[in-house]
Amino acid sequence: GKSQGSSIQFETKLMGTVKEEGLSLHRYAFPKELFYSSQRSSYRVDTRDFETLIHFSTSSDFTFDAPLCDISDGGLRVTTKKSVIKSITKGDDIFCALDIDDGSCQKLKVKLCQPSKLDDPNLIEFGATFVDLLPHQKSQISQYIATLERKLLRKQHSIPDAVPLSEQNKE
Repeated sequence: GKSQGSSIQFETKLMGTVKEEGLSLHRYAFPKELFYSSQRSSYRVDTRDFETLIHFSTSSDFTFDAPLCDISDGGLRVTTKKSVIKSITKGDDIFCALDIDDGSCQKLKVKLCQPSKLDDPNLIEFGATFVDLLPHQKSQISQYIATLERKLLRKQHSIPDAVPLSEQNKE
C-alpha cells in the first residue's frame, strides 16, 4: 500500500473467509517481514486551504511574499508570479520567515529547488529546502507543521476550533 509518500509491502497467506452480518471478513496470517520505503525524507502537509503567505528576502534586500502550498520538516513549496522571482534561480540561498510564536523562525535560510511550470503561464511553483537549522528551529517547525495538520483535519471533518462558552454550558 502507498500513503503520504510512503509504501509498505508484505506477503501473507489467506487463512480463510468468514461471513458476518452480510460482510466477507478475510483472515490472514501475520506477515514475517514488512518492507517499508519512504519516497520523502519527511511528512508533507498541504496548506493551500489556509492562505498562508511566506515572506522571502535575499541578501541583496529583494523581498516578496508567496502563498504556501505545502510544508515539511525538510522545506516548503510556494506559488508566485513568474515576474516576482526573475532575480533568483535554482540553488540560490535566500531567507524565509515563518509565523511561529517565539520568533525563532523569522529568518530561516533556504535553498531554492527547481521551479515547476503551472497551467497559468504567469505563475510558477518552487520548493525551498531548509538549510543550517538550529535544533530549536527544527523543533518549532515540527510543532508548526503539527498545528497545521490539526487545522487541516478539523477542516476536513468540520470540527470547530473551539466551542463557544454559551454552548458548553447547555450540555
